[in-house]
Amino acid sequence: HRDLYEAVGITESSYRAMTGHYNYLLDPNINLESLRTIEKVAVAERKAGEAAFVDKLRAVLREIYRMNWEETQDRPLNRMVFFGYLCVLVLAAVRLDLRAVRSEIFLIIARMTDWIYLVWNGRYPFRVTQIIYLAELVGLVAIVLNHRLWERRPDRRIWKKLTLQPLILALLVGVPLVGDHYGRPGLRYQYNFVKSMKEMSVCFTELEDYLEQHPENFYFFDMSHLYYMEDTLAFETSPAENYIYMGSWMVNSPWYEHKLAEAGITDPGDALIHRDNVYLLYQVVDFDTRDFLDDFYADHYPGTELRLVETFTSSNGFVYEILKAYEIP
Repeated sequence: HRDLYEAVGITESSYRAMTGHYNYLLDPNINLESLRTIEKVAVAERKAGEAAFVDKLRAVLREIYRMNWEETQDRPLNRMVFFGYLCVLVLAAVRLDLRAVRSEIFLIIARMTDWIYLVWNGRYPFRVTQIIYLAELVGLVAIVLNHRLWERRPDRRIWKKLTLQPLILALLVGVPLVGDHYGRPGLRYQYNFVKSMKEMSVCFTELEDYLEQHPENFYFFDMSHLYYMEDTLAFETSPAENYIYMGSWMVNSPWYEHKLAEAGITDPGDALIHRDNVYLLYQVVDFDTRDFLDDFYADHYPGTELRLVETFTSSNGFVYEILKAYEIP
């Protein structure tokens, strides 16, 4: 779609900065108007290329199966829910309680409606799907309590002598055991992840100290590898105010516009050239380079180049380059 992007002023180097590195702020042409133009074409093409309804529904159901049974991020909640459905169904069948079965069917219809909607629209990150599983657990508990599934049915002579306590015990013990079985690997992963993030956070604190030592400067943060610092820096008790992310949920929002206006910046790319106190901060990694930034300046500002002004290295080994754009003599 080169013609479409060029028509709204987005070059290939801008495209790389946006899609590959999340730097929406770098090019002023990446804005609400241009993205709406792109969206119209994308929606039209998607509608033109959509499969027949039955084929798409079949694909959605396949995806629901994959997300429920093959995806690991929702474990152990999904396994606890499925085990709960089985236990409640057995309890309802043993008691011949058709109302309880009907309640469970309604719950299944409700959850499948949610899942079809999420998958159909491509909105099933685990932060959303986990809420569905929690709601299902609450629904299953409500069915057990509402229909008193632990009691015998005196009007059903064939089950009169049957006690349901073992089945209730299986439900009360089994669900936590299923959760423990599938949750332990996830718990270990989360523990190790949080542990590593805590060790890594040393560089965040030291970088903020560096920013506070240079209040006269303003820094743009490249988002290629700094995205995980957003919460750390944004929610400190007194965060440094002389930086802004080139990609986040708030790019081009009134808050961003206000902060840039306070710094006297209208075009970030141009400010890196013509403002002496404006810099770009890039984290050095061994699996990527900043070629896309060099290409952007060579493309948008001919006769300029990015140069390394300073290097900041944290005590735990993270390296950050402080970059400035200069006109080539």
